[in-house]
Amino acid sequence: MSAPRLQESDKAAMVAAYMAGEPSARVAERYGVDPTYPRILASRRGVGPRRPDIAITMTRPGRLRALTFTVSPSAWSQEEKARLAELAGQGATARQAAIALAAEGFAPRTRNAMLGMARQLGIAFVGGRRW
Repeated sequence: MSAPRLQESDKAAMVAAYMAGEPSARVAERYGVDPTYPRILASRRGVGPRRPDIAITMTRPGRLRALTFTVSPSAWSQEEKARLAELAGQGATARQAAIALAAEGFAPRTRNAMLGMARQLGIAFVGGRRW
């Protein structure tokens, strides 16, 4: 059996760099491994994700089962939702709604974010299907 490619000290240094916030791709490049390996190695060693709004469920070491994203309930204000519905009712497209809401001082959002919220609210944009 051949010797492991990375020594235990290299793996520990890789996890330490990952935990310090260094980008995974940079850590991986330094050790000549796949860009996802530092995150996987850190996960195997009990280090959680760097983003606290993401929970990772593992079935067994190294086998990802599910990613769960949590979004705060206040991500969209009631005023923003009402204005989105108003713009859709006036015949605006999702892109036009995104631009208008950003111009009115709301958080800048993508066209897809507009479509997703419209679906949750049960409204449709011009040329779109009613959910």
